Amino acid sequence: MLLAHLVPGYFAAALSQPRWQSHWRTEQRALLWAVALGSTFAPDLDVIYNLLFRGFINHSLLWTHSLWPQLSIGVFWWLLWRTGRWPYLQTLLWLAVIGGLSHLLLDVIVHGTPLFYPFSRAMIGFPPPRVVEGGLWAYLTDPIFLLEPLLFGLAALHWLVRKAMPRRRKRIALATLSIMLLLVFISYWAWLPVLQNWAAA
Repeated sequence: MLLAHLVPGYFAAALSQPRWQSHWRTEQRALLWAVALGSTFAPDLDVIYNLLFRGFINHSLLWTHSLWPQLSIGVFWWLLWRTGRWPYLQTLLWLAVIGGLSHLLLDVIVHGTPLFYPFSRAMIGFPPPRVVEGGLWAYLTDPIFLLEPLLFGLAALHWLVRKAMPRRRKRIALATLSIMLLLVFISYWAWLPVLQNWAAA
C-alpha cells in the first residue's frame, strides 16, 4: 500500500467533525487533521528513514507494524473516554489509533505484517503470493493495486458529496469522477498482462 493509507485518516477526521467542539481553535482543528492523516503513515517511518539515510527501501523496526503501539494509545484514549475529561485530547488519540490500525489492516490485506511482534515475527495477512515474493513492482502490477484508486475514489466521492456547490455542478462532478474511476479500472485490466510481463523481465 502506498499513498492510499491516507484515505482512512481522511474518513476518520471527516466523520468525526460533527463532534468537534465549537470553541476549538483553527490551529487545534488543523492539528486534528494532521494527526488523522499523519498517523496513517507513522508505522512506515522506518521505511522513510531507511530510504533517506540508509539507501534501501525496507522495514527495519518491526514493532512499528505490530498491534502493541496502537493498542497502547488506545488504552490511553479509553481511560480518558471513561473519565470524560479532556475531550480534545480524546479526539486526538482516537484519530491516532484509527490511523495506525487502518495502516495495519491495509498492510494485512496487501502484503502481511508482523502484528504480534516482538512475541512473534510471523507475517499475518493474506496477500497474493507474487506480491510477497516480488515486492514493489509485483504490487504495482497485481490486481490488488486497484485498491489504491478505489480508496482514493471513495474519498473523492465523499468530499464531493459534502462540498457545498450548485446541485447541477455537483452531479456533473460526481458523474465525471465516476467515469474517470471506471476508465482507470478498465485501462489497468487491459494493460495488466503487459505490465506483468514487464515487471517479470
